[in-house]
Amino acid sequence: MPEKIFSSPAGEIRLIVNNGFILYCNWEDPECGKKLEKVRRIIASHEIIKDSEEDSRILEEAEFQLLEYFAGRLTVFNLPIKLYGSLFQKKIWDKISEIPYGETISYGDLGIESCGSASFSRALAQACSANPVAIIVPCHRVTGSHGKLGGYTGGLSRKRFLLELENSF
Repeated sequence: MPEKIFSSPAGEIRLIVNNGFILYCNWEDPECGKKLEKVRRIIASHEIIKDSEEDSRILEEAEFQLLEYFAGRLTVFNLPIKLYGSLFQKKIWDKISEIPYGETISYGDLGIESCGSASFSRALAQACSANPVAIIVPCHRVTGSHGKLGGYTGGLSRKRFLLELENSF
């Protein structure tokens, strides 16, 4: 199963691809270590693990698109991803994927749009935290009330960096 770690302006990123899909894209640091181990367990129990030329090509394309994003030349990713999570998490990740580049939405507004109520903030934050493909599914665009940053698995400094990056182009 092909993996790659590469450097970005916000830190190292690990990518994992299998059977033509990106299964993991996240920061290479201790904060994300538990998420990585969980994804590895899910992959081991749900995927037939193999290396292929297509997977290597997807790794290279993902790195290219992420670097283009950091350079301000890409605002929408066109990558094959496969998300493992609960139905609720997948619903939230799909909704988050619709947040346009350079825009944000509060947990409360995301709750209203996706669940019909703003009272799901904690569950939404947990779904964001479980997101296995950071940046591609842009959980950094979900903020607390009144524009407060809220949390981010990659750390608030990275969240701030990504939001400032998107607003600088």
